[in-house]
Amino acid sequence: MNRIEFLERLESLLADIPYTERREALNYYTEYFEDAEKDDEEVIRTLGSPEEVAHNIREELEGKELAEIADAPADEKAPESGGETDDKKADGAKKQLEGWQIALIIIGAVVLFPVYGGVIVGALGAFIGVIAGFFGIILGLMAAALGCAVAAVFVLVVAIVKFAVSPLASLFLIGLSIFLAGIAMLCMIASWKSLTVLIPAIFQGIAYIWNSIFHRKERAAV
Repeated sequence: MNRIEFLERLESLLADIPYTERREALNYYTEYFEDAEKDDEEVIRTLGSPEEVAHNIREELEGKELAEIADAPADEKAPESGGETDDKKADGAKKQLEGWQIALIIIGAVVLFPVYGGVIVGALGAFIGVIAGFFGIILGLMAAALGCAVAAVFVLVVAIVKFAVSPLASLFLIGLSIFLAGIAMLCMIASWKSLTVLIPAIFQGIAYIWNSIFHRKERAAV
């Protein structure tokens, strides 16, 4: 290993320390190689491997940081002495600010009531209209299912009665009865799925939006 390989390896081992300290260390060992009157291999045997040199540099930096902390003034090492008073002042300012916020919210609510009141009433009416529309569709599907079922039974009875007189017409009526029964079944399944899947999904979405809005406000207030 020559000096270039040694310094490149040392630089990669010191990649995580601050730039200034890394450059000082590399400049020091670069000058050490230049000032030495020996070849690169002898200098490296004297210094040790790049890993050993990097380890020694880290230990020196850690010792320097500990010494700086120990030499720091007392007011810098223990700023907690006035922290309690500062916290009390901050809490008092926060409470005063919250009082002003509450007053502004009340004033704004009174002044803007005609605006947001109309919006709230309109949104509530739209919501009630949508829910009523869904229930109307479900009731319509149920009524259609019941009507088709009754019609299917009636057509089947007519087909049986007319079978002796007109077998072909009776077969047609039997097919129509089966068709009406199928429509009744589809309407019943659609209404049942709406009641058990669609309506609960709508209310879950409303609950999610409600919790997102008001829980977010609670977290912001905390």
